[in-house]
Amino acid sequence: MTIYYLSTADLPSKRAHSIQQMKMCDSFVESGEELEFICPSYTLYKENHTSWSHISGFYDVKNEFNISKVRSFKPGGSLPARIFKKGVQSGMINLRLLYYLLSKEIDNTDVIYSRSFYSTILLSNWFNILPDSISPKIIYEHHNPYSQKLEKHLCENVDGVVFITEKLKNVTKKNTGIDDGKCFVAPDGVDLRPYQRANTRSRNSLRKELDLPLSSKIVAYTGHLYPRKGPQILTRAAVDIDAEVYIIGGYKEDLTRLKSNSPNCDNINYTGFVEPNKVHKYQLASDVLIAPYTTDAWMPSPLKLFEYMAAGKPIVASGIDVIKEVLDHRNNALLVDPEDSSQLANAIQQVLSNEELSKAISKNAKKNVQQYSWDNRANNILNFISNI
Repeated sequence: MTIYYLSTADLPSKRAHSIQQMKMCDSFVESGEELEFICPSYTLYKENHTSWSHISGFYDVKNEFNISKVRSFKPGGSLPARIFKKGVQSGMINLRLLYYLLSKEIDNTDVIYSRSFYSTILLSNWFNILPDSISPKIIYEHHNPYSQKLEKHLCENVDGVVFITEKLKNVTKKNTGIDDGKCFVAPDGVDLRPYQRANTRSRNSLRKELDLPLSSKIVAYTGHLYPRKGPQILTRAAVDIDAEVYIIGGYKEDLTRLKSNSPNCDNINYTGFVEPNKVHKYQLASDVLIAPYTTDAWMPSPLKLFEYMAAGKPIVASGIDVIKEVLDHRNNALLVDPEDSSQLANAIQQVLSNEELSKAISKNAKKNVQQYSWDNRANNILNFISNI
């Protein structure tokens, strides 16, 4: 079986969805499957940055797979321009697959695994007219809601849909009537290897490497700085936190916006963008890790949750539904009301001052995260595919 993984990701990219996709491809290949990753070629990076040596180092993946790029336009522009570019992008990806089909490189033993919504709609129309003897299975991994009409059409015509949260599955099922047999929930995951390797090093060794203060308590947020992820809630809470607060990651424009909307506190520190293969070191060097999502983040399965759990550090997070699918208050994290900076600060202070609680929730999180490895996720999805 060959998996043809369809994506709209720009490689290499600072965005979380590209990390997730590279890690999943790595784990699909680890499980013994052949894989080709098909994506647009609108990257701004030089050509050598899309070589396997650069991609594997940037994302810390070990199992080589083929990356095929198709010509496309860089996203952006007016609404009509964006619609046109989406159409061209989807068409070019699908033409590559049509060529494979006509040249008999694809058959019914193969799987098309897609993260491209519009490509999947077009593909499902084309492939549904083919006889079963030559038609591969089409699986769509669903992360974000689209129009109900389009979602219904997609769900009716694909072989299966992988959802990242129970909540997204339930909303989609209500809107489209998709059959339970086509549905599979697979939360995002984490690569445990970097945490296992770095665990052999002391906290002070990591802090020296990263130029972090050796004697201070460090409360850290890692990831992008979009408002729905809530970094502004943490910076507002910083005045009441007796520790150094580190905001790790983010685009330049997002850093500028966050700083302009945050209090001028001496204990707030910003690193800017950190390459994915180094983020775990900051997490392991910290004392408390924060996921202060707002109510606008109702559908994701945040990568940082699983990274935080793997780091074995106490977690303070917003108690929104999708986070509560993974974290349990006072068992493997402390959960607080979203967008309540005062409650967030109090919970952080509680973890910093209560060593027994801190150790207990950290230990449970690290134990629980074993089920969320990328390898386990890939194997679970492959089992789902084999049974439909």
